[in-house]
Amino acid sequence: MARADSYERCVREAATQAEIDACAPKDEPLEVRVRAKSPARSASDVEADAQVLAAAPHGSGADVLRVLPGVFMSDRGLPGRAPHLSLRGFDGTSGQDVEIFAGNIPMNQVSHIRAPGYADMRLIMPEVVRSVRIASGPHDPRQGDFGVAGSLRMDLGLEAPGFWLKGGVGSFGTRRILIAFAPEHDEMMDTFAAFETDATDGPGGVRGGERSSFVGQLGGGSNQVQFRATVAIGSARFDFPGYLPQGPVERGAAPYAAQRPLGRDRTSQALVGSDVLWSLGEGTMGIGGFAGKTKTTFHQNLTGYALDQLAGEPIVRSDDSEMVNDASTFGLTVLYRHGVEITSKRDSIEMGAYARVDTVDQTDTRLFEDGTKNAALVDATIDATNVAAYADLSLRARAHRAGLRRVEQGHGRHRGQRRCAPRGELRRGVPFPAGARPRRGRARAVHQGAQRRGGRPAQGGQDLPGLGRGVRLVARQ
Repeated sequence: MARADSYERCVREAATQAEIDACAPKDEPLEVRVRAKSPARSASDVEADAQVLAAAPHGSGADVLRVLPGVFMSDRGLPGRAPHLSLRGFDGTSGQDVEIFAGNIPMNQVSHIRAPGYADMRLIMPEVVRSVRIASGPHDPRQGDFGVAGSLRMDLGLEAPGFWLKGGVGSFGTRRILIAFAPEHDEMMDTFAAFETDATDGPGGVRGGERSSFVGQLGGGSNQVQFRATVAIGSARFDFPGYLPQGPVERGAAPYAAQRPLGRDRTSQALVGSDVLWSLGEGTMGIGGFAGKTKTTFHQNLTGYALDQLAGEPIVRSDDSEMVNDASTFGLTVLYRHGVEITSKRDSIEMGAYARVDTVDQTDTRLFEDGTKNAALVDATIDATNVAAYADLSLRARAHRAGLRRVEQGHGRHRGQRRCAPRGELRRGVPFPAGARPRRGRARAVHQGAQRRGGRPAQGGQDLPGLGRGVRLVARQ
């Protein structure tokens, strides 16, 4: 539902033609703003607007993505862990092969103890997602390292101005409350604030958790300038009970019981981003920045034997482990778009630059049954820098697109020592994580600290593989 100005409201409320004529301004020109979908960059580009998103209820921002073609989202049943994402058949785990943005804020983390590209989209409420656009494939020179299967961009904003209050209950003791507000002002049409809290007891009362988040945006502008400043803050506490030995279950033990105290798993996120667009004659200049601070603490306990047996080590009657990932991100984007007339008046050329700096501290600690430290599997600090530039030429009349992206710098350093790689991460002889597909000329992100070579751990201060300079040329018809 579009925001109506005073004239539109007057016409809508008028009962006769005379009242409609009285609504028209006498001397002042009537300013009309139209929000339309931007032109598709290829046949596989799809945008789901507010009407499509509102056609079915959604439990979280991650659940919203299910409306897009080719997207499959599965939930692990843990309120604080990122869902499993698949796009066009690519198994993107928790975001490894799919680039995800909320506004101009990148959701993917360069490196994470669980999986590279980890993106917890539950921070965003479904009510504040105004539209979602998917670009399938790595054919856009503006895409970054995680755009292997494609990119997803969520445009944020409430559907209508005013106060919002929603609540609901569901199975397994699930309950949710949302409070939101958006001002009814033409110059602040992208401004809103929303707070959400939800909780669940989970199956058997041992997969429960609570989550709270706040998303606010100050946005609006005029014909010459448009601006947005977005803040997203959230935290969650949840339970991961692990597995039970088969023997106690066969003897009548509760099948949903937990081996360790619950409530130890926690996650927190604080993300900010802003961008400004200026109209400069026939061109558009844009500058944006983003920053983020995230921390996740996961515990897991399997049967008490699995990790030792797989590692070929003496069995310790505990698989309890604590995984901590603490990351900081800062970035800047700049672009200039100008209309040109080559095959049609809708042709355009765009040039831009991108810079991002990440610092990640990761630990994976094996614990004894009493909670004391057994061994440190991972203890690493990762510094990653990515600086890139691109140029994009759009010829609309004949549907040709061509682009050039150059990664000027992309490097990472690992400090500390890793005894062994977490499950699903180690690939013998390949300096990329499980499921990743290296592509010529593109700098990959920092992947989980050091990689093992010849059965030996990489030592502190060693350069990470798979990173460097490169050029990628993209052209499609």
